[in-house]
Amino acid sequence: MRAATGRNYTRFPDFFRYGIQYIPAEGDSNYMRTVQLSNLPLGTEVRDVLVRVRGGDILSAVVVKMGKIVPGTLQARVVFKHEAAAEDYVLYAAEHPISFGEGNIVEVTLVDTPTFPFPTRQTTRLREHTRCIAILDVPSYFSLTQLEHDLACGNGHRAQSLIEMWVDEEFTLHLQFANIDMAGSAWAILHSWNAYRGLVCKWEADPCAGEVEELANGEIGRASCRERV
Repeated sequence: MRAATGRNYTRFPDFFRYGIQYIPAEGDSNYMRTVQLSNLPLGTEVRDVLVRVRGGDILSAVVVKMGKIVPGTLQARVVFKHEAAAEDYVLYAAEHPISFGEGNIVEVTLVDTPTFPFPTRQTTRLREHTRCIAILDVPSYFSLTQLEHDLACGNGHRAQSLIEMWVDEEFTLHLQFANIDMAGSAWAILHSWNAYRGLVCKWEADPCAGEVEELANGEIGRASCRERV
């Protein structure tokens, strides 16, 4: 099913525009953006995957169990913002194997199924939005535990989407999410709930957008978390 065009282009959800599988129309581009990491060890989380990904901004990342297909292993799918970044990462991993602990080398491949185009509502947002938010100069009474609870909104999936949260030496709180949609939801909460009124928030660069050579230099990991309550 090819993309719909014409007057009704922006009126219908993307599913109805593209169907179950997106087949690029002539002139479409930037659709080979999804990377697959196979044979991940059990216990691997999204944060473990993303600290081993560099080359470009990430739109989403997910880790799934392989079940009976490959028992005892997990698989990750990482969607880049730009296909050139996805290709660069795969090429780098071919020359410099990605390891999850001693002896756990994973297979990194470019998914050959075209990735769905950006939703219409996302196109403008992606010019400045990332999956990372910084809150400047958090006050002494600020509780990370309460913030984590509020961002989850009682939903387990939302809770798991917050993959990193720490305060640096300058009392800037850094939040990293598994995807930009959850980051956008968090941004809305931070700007609409009375409890967070007055906080200064900004979008910050995705660490995955760093050069792939950072992986060879061992520049992975995160700052230590320090809660102020």
